[in-house]
Amino acid sequence: MSKQTTEKQTQTQGGKKTPPTIPGEKGEVEKKNPPRMDTDSEGSGGSPGTAVIEVPLGEIPETGYVSTHVELTNMTPTQKRGLRAVALGLDRDGCRLQSGRRVISGADAVRYMLEQAGASVPPA
Repeated sequence: MSKQTTEKQTQTQGGKKTPPTIPGEKGEVEKKNPPRMDTDSEGSGGSPGTAVIEVPLGEIPETGYVSTHVELTNMTPTQKRGLRAVALGLDRDGCRLQSGRRVISGADAVRYMLEQAGASVPPA
């Protein structure tokens, strides 16, 4: 892979000078098919409507590790707002986990989304 920038060059992004980046090197990830997100605002006052987030699902090998824990600390402000908005929206729409529990917290929202994704993956 050839270097597309040199150490002395800088890139301008939104009026700010940023250090050069080289695809495949530390700090830069090349995305082939990034997740797609469509949003739809409804109502007045700018209240959020829905977000459709398309993410690829991988095939789980028969001997593949399946995690039982997800750590969500040190979230960015955007991630925090997103998680809260998802939890509030799922609760507003009366969504429930497979156990019957109302989706009312961020942890419930993550569980709900994982249940929806898991239902699309055949059992091992």
